Amino acid sequence: MEDDCDDCASCCCVGCSVLGYAFCFKKMSRSIRIRLFMIYLNILCLTFGIITGAIFFGPYTTYFTSTDIRLIKDRLSFLFCEGVTITSVGDLRSSFSAYILDSEPIINETFIQTFTSEVTMYVNHEDYKYHSVYLLSGSVISVDACADSFIQMNIIKGKYDLKEFINSNFACDSCIKKTVNIYQRKCLRTSDFVEVLYNVSESDDYFIFYLSPVEDVWVTAKYHINRTIYDVSAARDAYSSVVQCEFTLDLKPQYIIVHIDDTGSMTQYNIMTDCKGRTWVYLSTFFVIPYLIGIFVCILIFKCCKDPDPSELTGEISPSINSPLLYNYPSYQSTEIIGPPKYEDIVRDEAPPPYPEAIGGPIIN
Repeated sequence: MEDDCDDCASCCCVGCSVLGYAFCFKKMSRSIRIRLFMIYLNILCLTFGIITGAIFFGPYTTYFTSTDIRLIKDRLSFLFCEGVTITSVGDLRSSFSAYILDSEPIINETFIQTFTSEVTMYVNHEDYKYHSVYLLSGSVISVDACADSFIQMNIIKGKYDLKEFINSNFACDSCIKKTVNIYQRKCLRTSDFVEVLYNVSESDDYFIFYLSPVEDVWVTAKYHINRTIYDVSAARDAYSSVVQCEFTLDLKPQYIIVHIDDTGSMTQYNIMTDCKGRTWVYLSTFFVIPYLIGIFVCILIFKCCKDPDPSELTGEISPSINSPLLYNYPSYQSTEIIGPPKYEDIVRDEAPPPYPEAIGGPIIN
């Protein structure tokens, strides 16, 4: 089978070989088959254990803006994690509050947190800049914007639509929730600013996107956000205004909320969550259970598979093989090979006869 493999089909051939070893299609002794099976089992358990710990439940960074409040779910599991460490990382760090709840949090629309910030930025021709905020449903975002030349301001919901909008060279109209064209103003009076108001109906990331299609432009944006927040009054544990904290997770669904303190800036901050693995769950999932199954499979191999004929393993042809080429094959016996006569056997005592006598008559000239 392996001889027929090329580079493109090598993985398929390896898979067929493994199946052949496992289901007794390939001839080998049962002891070798069991050893190979255990080697494959060890490799698979180790590989999936590392992938689970390092990728599915490894460290994860979430981006926050000032006063953002998020429910943290990525790469966390109450089954595989016995604890989680939350840390503000990066060059710019912000303090935060963190809460853990035993029930799914609800949005408290009666309590509104207000955030204000003013940003001045320079946008190059045919380039863009954007600010992002995470808003819960019921929040309201207001932006007073002014520019010294024409600029287009868009409100985009969700990271997927943002990526589509950029990749389509800003031609994805369905990606935009709201568009406002801002024309040249001196930006000296309040009346020079254009107010953009947006009511949030679904919790998600929102991006205020500035696009300059005509020329380089200076933009001033004044943000005023009235945001709803989660009700954390039933929190089992909480930390306030810290840059690092740690929660212990029970074997039941739990919910972790992170709320960034008000820094007065639209700068993004990085919050990293790191799952502390639950050792006995990893051992049970990737060692005990697979090895119990492996023992059962080894017993099946020993019971169902048979050791091949030794001649089949050495490559010798057995006379009992049912092949037409071997029907009634003759039995060749060794015979004595007669060689040429020795010189001593042909030497005579008498001289040889003359030539004419030997040929039976005189020679006529």
